[in-house]
Amino acid sequence: MYGNDSTPPFSEEALAVKPVSYYGATKRSCELLSHSYAELYGLKQTGLRFFTVYGPWGRPDMAYWSFTDAVLRGKTLPVFGQGLLQRDFTFVTGGFWTGTQRTANVSATLHPTSRLRISGGMSRTAATLEGETDPHFVASFYTARMSYSFSTAAFVDALTQYDPSTKQLSANVRLNVIHHPLSDLFIVYNDQQYVTPDAPQAGRGLTIKVTQMVAF
Repeated sequence: MYGNDSTPPFSEEALAVKPVSYYGATKRSCELLSHSYAELYGLKQTGLRFFTVYGPWGRPDMAYWSFTDAVLRGKTLPVFGQGLLQRDFTFVTGGFWTGTQRTANVSATLHPTSRLRISGGMSRTAATLEGETDPHFVASFYTARMSYSFSTAAFVDALTQYDPSTKQLSANVRLNVIHHPLSDLFIVYNDQQYVTPDAPQAGRGLTIKVTQMVAF
């Protein structure tokens, strides 16, 4: 993923804008898409760049499997690069849980005018995980949304979400103005707070983004 614009030892802060393989390009694309979504909806996230992951659920075509198989069978290992190459491996393990899950979703949408759309909904999930000391849990989530189009080139979208289990209320307001073909102005406001007496400090953010297509 780091490609030709990074100098070893690699850093998590590297921009990695010149991948030299489709595989690296798809990994970097996932990071960019995730970052954009988090900025738009005020999410906090952490991305991990693992090197050559291996473990009980690892891919069978990876080198460590073929090396281990060759050692157990007494076969000669293929060596490339005169034996001077080095590679880091990251061990990852975990488990899968079995159980049952029941989810109910209810939503409604209103169109008072051709420009205005209002929607609201609720999602409730009840699950039971086998083998857990506390196997039962219930989670609910409430959502309200409003979209208004000033014109075909300008609209505003407001989203509010509430999680009763954590008493967390989040709001996201986005204004999008297309000031030129393929050129936009984005203004995004995010607000996250807990509706409890001893709630931590609210998190708020304002993002302004301007894009301009230039032809030459």
